[in-house]
Amino acid sequence: MKKLFTIFVLLALCEIQNVGFAQNRTQTNEFSWVYLYYPSSFGACPTYTIVFNDKETLQLNKKERIKYKVYSTGNIKISCFYGIKTKEKLDESAVSLNIEHGKNYYVKLDNMRLILKSVDESTGEKEFNNPKFSEIQNFDEEKLQKEAASNSQTTKNEVTSVSSNISNQNGTKDNKINAIAVENKTEKEKMFIPILRIVIPIPITVGGFAVYPSDKPISPNAKDYNISSIGFGAGAEARVYKGIRLFLDVTGYNYKQEIVPTGSIGQVMVGMGSLVSFPNGVNYKTTTVAIRLGAKYIYTKSEKYQPWIGIGYGLNIWGVDYETTNGNDIYGEARGTTWSSSILAGIDYKVKNMATFSFFFEAISPFAAYTMKNLFNQGDLNEIGSITFPTPRIGFSVSGL
Repeated sequence: MKKLFTIFVLLALCEIQNVGFAQNRTQTNEFSWVYLYYPSSFGACPTYTIVFNDKETLQLNKKERIKYKVYSTGNIKISCFYGIKTKEKLDESAVSLNIEHGKNYYVKLDNMRLILKSVDESTGEKEFNNPKFSEIQNFDEEKLQKEAASNSQTTKNEVTSVSSNISNQNGTKDNKINAIAVENKTEKEKMFIPILRIVIPIPITVGGFAVYPSDKPISPNAKDYNISSIGFGAGAEARVYKGIRLFLDVTGYNYKQEIVPTGSIGQVMVGMGSLVSFPNGVNYKTTTVAIRLGAKYIYTKSEKYQPWIGIGYGLNIWGVDYETTNGNDIYGEARGTTWSSSILAGIDYKVKNMATFSFFFEAISPFAAYTMKNLFNQGDLNEIGSITFPTPRIGFSVSGL
């Protein structure tokens, strides 16, 4: 009898353990995890609004990560944007996940194009656990759904509610999503934007020089000379208020103009004004580094094409050389600095989620004042208005969003 009782107790304990194990397995398989993270990006890093199935809404800043517990299964849409303008979500992107219980899913805000991107578990786990990220934020699907239901009066249509409140400031001021969108848009406007630029001078006239070919009349027209000139630079812009931006750029210019061809005789304009033979010819060459600070006003009514005007002022560090046409020997040289202003105008073309391309026009160039001792062995050249790089100029630049 005792043996039967002992066997019965053991069987009961085994059954209880099996039930407990089954319940625990069922509980762990009743949900899955979605891991979201936002690495630091190149250029502007605005706060993004993350939306699950157009309902639950979270915020994600750079170097932040979210662990989201999901109870539902099947297709789940995760989208993001950083603000609303003219009823359109700015920089909106989305991914779809086919959720199965008990699995992990990794989604990151790509740090090159700022779009959502699904990554494999191995890569996602490694990137998500980056120690440079902030503390993990934990969220629960059911809790967020309950919160959304309790606030259904103000969040029943997210896109309509957010966009209408931004376009009409008399709308509901306590709308949470609207506050997020406005705050994020403001943050975006203040971000620094890196810029790469190329500038091509297109001179119409040229200034005076210390020598001219003796067999040709002196001409101020640039088209009568062999000229090469180009500039490369980089900088940054800061969106400070609506269409107003501050910018800082540094551009290096090279300018070379053939004055006297190889083997020709030149009329020297210093000393006694003698005729001098130049078997190796004469080039006028300048190099300039222009460091400029300025402001731009951008007409922002259009999302894609945005014309602008601007003004700049800065320091120009220049060098001027009279050299042989092959560049092997220098007849004379001068170095110095000049402060000057410039005016700009252009148009920006925005490619969504990628970059902004700008085509622009610039005018006004700095002039160099200097003295070259015993130039061409004819005397001292005292120059008060020598060009460093030509005006006007056209250019192209590419920048972050």
